[in-house]
Amino acid sequence: MLVEVIENALYSYDEKGAFYIQDFVGQNIDITNPLSFIISQALQIKFVKMPSGKKRFRKIPELLITHFSDIQTEYQELVKHLEISAKANNCEIEELDFDEYPEIKW
Repeated sequence: MLVEVIENALYSYDEKGAFYIQDFVGQNIDITNPLSFIISQALQIKFVKMPSGKKRFRKIPELLITHFSDIQTEYQELVKHLEISAKANNCEIEELDFDEYPEIKW
């Protein structure tokens, strides 16, 4: 039921973008990766900072692919940044949390 609601919302906003995003709904992201939550937080911030509109919406698959695959440069750079932050805060990466989200302009 939830998947259907999400897919309907995607298609009602942008059919072209939804076509590529639908493959990620409920699959294609390794949620067993212990870094999934912190990576998703980083992506949310990156996404919100991008100019809004359908062009940004259509970037979602690329962002997911490049940031959730350990063979991608973006993933490796993000993990390296998280390792540095964890070391500076004397904690594990999984204990980090992004708490400074940009203000969203509706």
